[in-house]
Amino acid sequence: MSSKKLLHFIVAMLLLPVLTFAQNTTGSLTGSVKADNGEILVGATVTVLHVPTGTEYKVQSRKSGAFEISNMQPGGPYTISVSYVNYQTEKKEDIYINLGDASRVDVVLYNKAAKLADVTVRATRNASDLSVRGGTQTTIGRDKIENLPTVGRNLQDFLRFTPSVKLLGGTGGLTGISIAGQNNRFNSFYIDGAVNNDQFGLSASGTNGGQTAVGPISMDAVDQIQVMVSPFDASIGNFTGGGINATTKGGTNTTSGTVYSFTQNQDLTGKTPTGLKSAATKL
Repeated sequence: MSSKKLLHFIVAMLLLPVLTFAQNTTGSLTGSVKADNGEILVGATVTVLHVPTGTEYKVQSRKSGAFEISNMQPGGPYTISVSYVNYQTEKKEDIYINLGDASRVDVVLYNKAAKLADVTVRATRNASDLSVRGGTQTTIGRDKIENLPTVGRNLQDFLRFTPSVKLLGGTGGLTGISIAGQNNRFNSFYIDGAVNNDQFGLSASGTNGGQTAVGPISMDAVDQIQVMVSPFDASIGNFTGGGINATTKGGTNTTSGTVYSFTQNQDLTGKTPTGLKSAATKL
């Protein structure tokens, strides 16, 4: 019996670091509901629909008129509907949730008996509170991943969007990633909250597969990338440079896919830049 208890204890200790350093893979939505005269509406029904999957979240506003929905899938689009007795139902579309952040939507409802003019609902995202987080972060959403130019279709091409990131010399086309001036060995890379570092330290890029010029994950599978600069809040750790947290795409109710190709054409190559122009040859 004692040997079984000892085995359970050892397994628990081995799993403890994984549980301790698991990163955030969701987002949240907060806001308030008020009447057009400024009155706080308690018990208003807030329905949030994730359009790609049909997932529905439903809460009610509290005594202060505020509402909050946690553990939401990052990305979107989401559609928000707010209803209350004797008030017009308000709807807000194309809401996107950032990874590890809280988006805010404040809604004003108008009385059904009143003559309504055009109603505009504005949504604003709270700026990162550095006093709480302890550091800065940059979120690279699906819109940026789909529109930013990329040559190697790797993580490094998209991290250029982050001001605190500098790419260092590497091998095989994958460069090292320095965040806030720190060595790339001090960074930590996560996929859906699980650590995915180069544990042996052999790759100059600091990520798995770097020596074979292969990225740690296909960019077609990535939904959002969160880049955090140390020091960060106490719930996130295991890095003194920066933390790169990538979340993968979830399933939807529609079938979709991606296709890409690489093309090489000798007619597009230039000539040797040194020596006489008449003696220049193609590279």
